[in-house]
Amino acid sequence: MYSLLFIGIAFMGCSTNDDGSGSYAGEEFLTAKVDGANFDANQMEGNIKASKFTNSDGTISLKVECTNNTNKAIELIIANYTGVKTYLVGADLWKMSSIHYMDLESGRDWGTDFTEFLNQSYNTLEIISDDGNVIQGNFIFKGYNLEDKSIKTVTEGKFKVYLQ
Repeated sequence: MYSLLFIGIAFMGCSTNDDGSGSYAGEEFLTAKVDGANFDANQMEGNIKASKFTNSDGTISLKVECTNNTNKAIELIIANYTGVKTYLVGADLWKMSSIHYMDLESGRDWGTDFTEFLNQSYNTLEIISDDGNVIQGNFIFKGYNLEDKSIKTVTEGKFKVYLQ
C-alpha cells in the first residue's frame, strides 16, 4: 500500500493536457511543439522541478526540468541567469546554457549544446517574468542528436514553474 502511495506522489508534477491548448490556469506547466507534435505537461503527473543555484564563480544559473507521462522530457538551463530577458542558448559552449528534449525510454537526447554548426540565433529562451517564486517564459530551439545526427525542432515552448 505504501509503495502505491509513493508512486502516486512521485508522479504528481506534470500531466498531459488532452485538449492541446497549453492552458493550465494557475498551475505549473510546460508545453511545446516537437516536430509539430504536442509536448504538454503540468503538475498532475510526471515531474516539474525548477531551481536557481549559485555557481563557483558567483553567477546564478536557472534549471527547469520536466518529464511528462509519456516518458519524454525537456530540460532548460541558463548559465549566468540575470532575470527577465531573452537568452541565446548554445551560442557559447563555455557558458553551459542548454536546452534538451529527451526520450527517456530510448535514451535519445537532442540538445542545443551539440549544435555548433546550426543557426544559434534560433535557440532562444525568453524569461517574461520572475517574481522570486514563479518564473514564466517561452523557448524555441533545434536540438541535435549526436548518435544518429537527427534534428528535432521545438517551437511554441511556454512554461510557468515554481522555484524549489
